[in-house]
Amino acid sequence: MSTIRDARSDRGTRTEVDVPAGDQGFHVSNLEIERIFFEARNAYLGAIEIDDLWHQPVIPQVRELTTRFDAEVTGGTALTCTTRVVSRSRRAFVMEQALVDSARATLSATCRSVHVTVGEEGAVEIPDDLWASIELYDGGPIPNLDTSHGQPAG
Repeated sequence: MSTIRDARSDRGTRTEVDVPAGDQGFHVSNLEIERIFFEARNAYLGAIEIDDLWHQPVIPQVRELTTRFDAEVTGGTALTCTTRVVSRSRRAFVMEQALVDSARATLSATCRSVHVTVGEEGAVEIPDDLWASIELYDGGPIPNLDTSHGQPAG
């Protein structure tokens, strides 16, 4: 299991990750890389200014997850994971993450996730307070895409 520490960056968060040295020299499993992304996503969402986010009437849930493994990671490697929200629509937002080998400054893996806001009745529009908190935490306005046209909304 790795340890993670979050820090704010100019946009989104930067998470420092220490892969255990006990596995030094051995390949870190893709499942462990996914867990690092999972923990960084949850740290990001847990840090926005919404009290008890996971017990609100409308919560973000992962609808789609795409991970690309670009380079092997071995035990004992220091990694940096950046996490930020890059776009939104009425009912969903897209989060992108990058995992970089800190010493070599090389990309190890990327993850793109689509989060849908869900209430009791299913997918609902992103509440204004949730969106304002995400933009405040992420460091500024995030493009709002009209899903029917694929163009930024005005």
